[in-house]
Amino acid sequence: MRIKVTNVDDEEARDTAIRAALMQVNGGATSFTIFRAADVVAKACDALKRMEADGMTRKMMAKATISYRPAGPAAKAYQYGAQSTRITLRVAADGKTVHLVGVEKVKVFPQQREENAIALTAESHAAWVHGVAQSYAILKETSVPAAA
Repeated sequence: MRIKVTNVDDEEARDTAIRAALMQVNGGATSFTIFRAADVVAKACDALKRMEADGMTRKMMAKATISYRPAGPAAKAYQYGAQSTRITLRVAADGKTVHLVGVEKVKVFPQQREENAIALTAESHAAWVHGVAQSYAILKETSVPAAA
């Protein structure tokens, strides 16, 4: 599966393809699942904004993998868990186009937090860490006068 989520010309066709992929996994379930195409698009856009806000360039964002799963039920009545959905998104080489590459059924448990993870390639991670490290100065140790 590879459905273009961002930078699309035909949003209606995109939404139809995303809904079909979600329906294939979820069936008619809507509780604790991702069932709207708009939610997938929002997660893709949020992830790009988050990476940009963290100081990543488009080149660093390329080939990043984003995974998202909603939170579990709030009530402990679901003692054995509930069915949920995990989506996997991948950023294209241009660093701005995101594709839906995976939809899977997973189990969530009561009070389990949502999963919202971004994984970078080793090269992108090293470049990002190097860039962040350059923005900080090294503190020279100085003696602090004792309080009187």
